[in-house]
Amino acid sequence: MRKEQRASPRIPFDGEIIVFSDDRQLMCRAVNLSAGGMEVRPAAAGHVGSRLRLLMALPGQDLWMDLDAELVRESASRGARSWALKFCRLPMPALAALGDFVLTSLGAGPEKRATHGRRVQLRVPTRRARRAS
Repeated sequence: MRKEQRASPRIPFDGEIIVFSDDRQLMCRAVNLSAGGMEVRPAAAGHVGSRLRLLMALPGQDLWMDLDAELVRESASRGARSWALKFCRLPMPALAALGDFVLTSLGAGPEKRATHGRRVQLRVPTRRARRAS
């Protein structure tokens, strides 16, 4: 059995993501989401370790987020390709929006979400934390 490596909770998430990799632009379908990364279903193969740029919007928000990510795992099961993406250097507004969205989806009350200008402290995986596990 594989050990869970996520530091942030994840939720099912169905949305379109635009992924830019070198000279390619791919439309991908998101499968799940956390404040630390996401799983997507791409139409093409990728390379583990690749740096990617993502454009995505959360439901109910009109603004698109421009995020950096790294392809940390690629797999295929029953003909469906899957990429595990780790967010890199998230700007604080994007981290707060993702964290609030995930916590709201999990049913967390306002005391656990960012409120009145305060930000929730989310555990986003760092290199040091990954090495320790």
